[in-house]
Amino acid sequence: MVVQTDISYAAGAACRADLYQPAGKDFPLVVYFHGGGMEGGDKAEENIRAIARCAAERGVGFLSVNYTLYPHTKFPQCLREGAKAVAFAFKNLAAWGASSVYVSGQSAGAYIAMMLCFDGRYLQSEGVDPLSVRGWLIESAQQTAHFNVLRERGKDPRLQRIDETAPLYFVSETLRFTRLRLLCYDEDLACRRRQNELLYEAVLQFQPAAELSLEVLHGGHCRASTEAEGGVYPFAEMLCSFVKEETHG
Repeated sequence: MVVQTDISYAAGAACRADLYQPAGKDFPLVVYFHGGGMEGGDKAEENIRAIARCAAERGVGFLSVNYTLYPHTKFPQCLREGAKAVAFAFKNLAAWGASSVYVSGQSAGAYIAMMLCFDGRYLQSEGVDPLSVRGWLIESAQQTAHFNVLRERGKDPRLQRIDETAPLYFVSETLRFTRLRLLCYDEDLACRRRQNELLYEAVLQFQPAAELSLEVLHGGHCRASTEAEGGVYPFAEMLCSFVKEETHG
């Protein structure tokens, strides 16, 4: 394994990423966005480093991405930076020895990933076809307007709103995406499980053959990526299994 830290993927002090390269060539690469409500969190938190190293040891590359946080940002800067990070990964596949790109995220990072998946304008503006991303693993995303986006607008962050800042807004008969797995928890944040169940059911009304799955896990918000079991974060195993289902399926 080779680890490179604080790689600049775009202009801006926060636009840095850590790359975990497994041994060998032609490995799948996961672009990962951390959680923290878009006001906290970091690519190099202990649990994320552990997940990244576990993935690399199992032959999955991991690009852990930082992005500009509130109060130093305004929507949709996080999505523009996220799109630049994904485009950066595609541009460097050959140089890094990788063969394909997956996108994943935790909580606020999962919201960023969901928006990139469902609102193709952001990736397309960076020259990336959203359908070229091989798969999306989404952990406990807010599927309505993000609470910090509401707060930015002077609204109560507890509101449930569906507009162009919400993944749910883009559900329609024209929506297309590659393999998508939603994770949420039976003791998740208020409304979070129901948001994900609603999105899952709404998509299948329009796209019954979509490669979409929903898993409700036991525990609190993002437990699989924040609480280790036997020294391993369960999310690392879920991520590797998800990628390798595609690789060997």
